[in-house]
Amino acid sequence: STTGRSRIFSYHRPLASSESGSLATRRDFQLDSVLHSAYDIVPLPLTTRKQLMAPTKRMRHISTTAYKVLDAPDLEDNFYLNLMDWSNKDVLAVVLGKSIYVYDVEQGKVQKLLSFGELESSGLYPSSVRWIEDGNVLAVGNRRGDLTTYDVQTGLKLRTISGHTKRIGNISSMDSLIATGSADCTILLRDLRTPMPVKRITAHLAEVCGLKFSTFGDPVLASGGDDCRLYVWDLRSSATNSTSKQVSQTTIHRGRLSTSMAAKANSPTPLLSLTEHRAAVKGLAWSPHARGLLASGGGKQDPIIRFWNTTMGYKIDQVQCQSQVTNLAWSITSDELVSTHGYGAATVPGVVTVWHYPTRTSNISFIAHSGRVLYLATSPHGQTIATASCDESLRFFEIFPPKQ
Repeated sequence: STTGRSRIFSYHRPLASSESGSLATRRDFQLDSVLHSAYDIVPLPLTTRKQLMAPTKRMRHISTTAYKVLDAPDLEDNFYLNLMDWSNKDVLAVVLGKSIYVYDVEQGKVQKLLSFGELESSGLYPSSVRWIEDGNVLAVGNRRGDLTTYDVQTGLKLRTISGHTKRIGNISSMDSLIATGSADCTILLRDLRTPMPVKRITAHLAEVCGLKFSTFGDPVLASGGDDCRLYVWDLRSSATNSTSKQVSQTTIHRGRLSTSMAAKANSPTPLLSLTEHRAAVKGLAWSPHARGLLASGGGKQDPIIRFWNTTMGYKIDQVQCQSQVTNLAWSITSDELVSTHGYGAATVPGVVTVWHYPTRTSNISFIAHSGRVLYLATSPHGQTIATASCDESLRFFEIFPPKQ
């Protein structure tokens, strides 16, 4: 009948101001609630309606402009070296040519800490640096394979340790334990309280170009090499086998677990051998939020970031990049990862990308330098990164949010 449809498109006189106060306000307030009967006709569950009506989260703005740029003359263009590190005392150490400079970020002061110009003929100039002992001591690896520690307050040499036969390209430390990776294909583990190496690892078949201890304080070490291999070492169980020339190891080859034999005498057994990379593995980063979560990045022929669950022994996922991955670093303030990049087939070098985890989607990607980004360091408070490039500049970016 027409009676039931008489209100369709019917006109209603607007309420006068004297009438509208309490009634209109009450209607508006009721309609703002997802429990109102008007929403019963919507074929969505209550939880979904609440999510739809919840205020949207604002996207965090990430500035792509460096807030500070410093000249870095004579910065070496070498993928295999690690010539910059940021201490927890907010001091940045950078190797420029045959000298080491320190930059006090808070005070904005730069000074030359050490100079190796007189050693040019013997090739003992630095190839890697690493802050140790709460930022009071700087460990320096050189081209001959020696590791030397310096007191940064006095500039005095504390100790020199030999053991490698070629340059030390990277250094990683945890408490008094320090690991060095070399072009002689070996890794030396040392306790700075003792004169002799704790372990010598000889699994890699080419230069060791990536080395990182777990951020959870466990004696677990990841190493990447120019042989496209990525190893994970549990130093609590990696006992040296001096009697057998072959040791069994767990290998993940293209996502599948298998058992192989490593013909390496007197070398610890790796916890995991990961063989999916098809180029040098330099970029390594352990998550500070999830124990055993490791990210690794490949070189020019394999520009992929892979995520590994090293506790259970499997690959979680991977993301394709457009150019070689030179460095990786997790944020300590958010679930994000920053990657720096070098040469690629169809892209310009000098790219910095911020990834969200666990979605593994890119939050932002921008060109930070005119040349490839070779070196990366993160500030102790976790918000700022410093990048150094073969364009001979050092740039500071506010990338991550403040700690909540």
